[in-house]
Amino acid sequence: MVERVGVGQPCSAVANFVGSVLTEIFEAFKIDPATVAAYVSGTFGDGAIGGALGAVGGWLAGFWNSVVDLARAAVEDVLATLTKPVVEAIKLATAGTRG
Repeated sequence: MVERVGVGQPCSAVANFVGSVLTEIFEAFKIDPATVAAYVSGTFGDGAIGGALGAVGGWLAGFWNSVVDLARAAVEDVLATLTKPVVEAIKLATAGTRG
């Protein structure tokens, strides 16, 4: 079902759609640090070495997630910069049509 939007809302609808797509894409690249830590710990034994390597694996997974978040922020900044002239032109064109 397609949601109907008012005259002033198409940009918001597109922005919300793009935001949700970006969320889906970047969340797919993230990994759960607890799952990684448990896997690594289990692979190397649950002793001291396995626990230490599991902690390192969990930390690396958390670091990876931070890198993914930074990449998303960069993509959002690029998209905002590229679309700003178009959005401003639409705002200017529709400014006279509101009453």
